[in-house]
Amino acid sequence: MATRLHCNWSGARSAQSIAVHHLRDARFQRIQIRNAAVRVKAPVRMTTKACATEIDVAIVGGGPGGLAAAAAITSAFDNSLNVKVFEIQKAYKPQGSVIALAVNCQYALEAIDPGMLSRFTSKGIQIHEQIHRDTTGKIVRATENLDQAIDVLEQKYKKRPVVIGWHECRQLLFEELPPETVEFDKQMTHYVQDDHGVTLHFQPAVHAKLLVGADGYFSKVRTQCLDDGPPTFSKSVHWRARVGWQEGMPKSNTAVKYTLPGMPMWSPAAESRGALVIPMGTMESTKDKGWTWILGAPIAEVRKAGVHFDPSARTAKAIQGDAESSSALENALKVFSDFPPELMGVVRQTDPATVTQHGLYMRDLSGLTVDAEDSDTQASMSDSMQPSSSELSDYRPLEPCHDHLHQCKRN
Repeated sequence: MATRLHCNWSGARSAQSIAVHHLRDARFQRIQIRNAAVRVKAPVRMTTKACATEIDVAIVGGGPGGLAAAAAITSAFDNSLNVKVFEIQKAYKPQGSVIALAVNCQYALEAIDPGMLSRFTSKGIQIHEQIHRDTTGKIVRATENLDQAIDVLEQKYKKRPVVIGWHECRQLLFEELPPETVEFDKQMTHYVQDDHGVTLHFQPAVHAKLLVGADGYFSKVRTQCLDDGPPTFSKSVHWRARVGWQEGMPKSNTAVKYTLPGMPMWSPAAESRGALVIPMGTMESTKDKGWTWILGAPIAEVRKAGVHFDPSARTAKAIQGDAESSSALENALKVFSDFPPELMGVVRQTDPATVTQHGLYMRDLSGLTVDAEDSDTQASMSDSMQPSSSELSDYRPLEPCHDHLHQCKRN
């Protein structure tokens, strides 16, 4: 039975889902990330193995999606495979905002490793109250106590949803993996498929029996696999940052959303400006940054405020906001200058180096099909396939690969 890991996570991302088919005996745990599907176009087959480091599984992208895939494959094969995750950043650092560990997410964590769930929930916190304000400061709606709804979920599913930082989620998944699984400062230029697997061109090159692409919106793995161009800009720009509690912020365990007067409660995909301030679960090393704020605006409002944003920028830094952090904060202050002083005071005092600015992107799935002939050696997942989509709930990108891995293992 499939369970879905639903992550409302931030940083450069919006939402993603992971489903794990937990199969006993020696069989492979099939992993499906809702934003995922196997490749549909085969690259030219060539033999380029010579001088390349040999591994079993290469995962390009060290975010939560790539790390979860690594953890599940490692667990399914009882640490008998050589699995490597290649991450473009030089090191992990606190970034992103918050992930909701909903019921299906918790089932999925248990499916990967029965002990994993407690390690996650012990770092999470529960939101007891949610308040919706307009930009005049008026309370539009207040849900004073969410405990009753959470109690219903616990009675039905034996799970209580919590929220945790995106960075903390990534860090906990990282700690689940054997030492040296993740290699940092690795940027793949391209790959070449041969009769025995795939050669990834890093410095030095790596040859793997299975390639998994989890490398974000502008995935190089997807670009070569599918040759379907860049994702479509959804005409929405977001800013995010982690902060410590300050005067003017909500009390602990309370989330506050801000919208323009007369507008419905804001969500990341809304067609109007909005904001969210929410606490999140942290680790000891990040507990002084236990809150996050998120601002979102249509591109028309961004340009109206005199802010330039290039939706065609395709680098990791353009998505994560690492390159222009100071200007990212300045842009946010311009676009939301008319929002409540208590909110913008918090934004204004934020360390500019922690601010992320990015667009939201989508993909057209209407023509997506599976090429069974070549799907045993490559898969694409996470934002590299489809950010924030429920249309791929039946796709299982690694399912066609598990027999291939077992065959390689026997040989």
